[in-house]
Amino acid sequence: MSVVNYALYYWQTGSIWGIGGMGIDGMYFETSALLLTFVSLGKFLETRAKSKTSKAISQLMSLSPQKAMIQRGDKLESIQRDLIQV
Repeated sequence: MSVVNYALYYWQTGSIWGIGGMGIDGMYFETSALLLTFVSLGKFLETRAKSKTSKAISQLMSLSPQKAMIQRGDKLESIQRDLIQV
């Protein structure tokens, strides 16, 4: 709509900047720029948050112990975590 308003203003006045430094009514080009900026910023922040979350989960997974202690009778035995069965 801003393009149409701008074209009508130019056709009626012959001025491309506005008369006497006054703005041209109905010009909202900045709105589209701000919308694009906010959407891009939101996508950037979302991607960054996902990346940090994935990294944190990977670090937590690496903290699991490699060996487990199992009690059989009165004895405690150390076994590999891969050998544990439910």
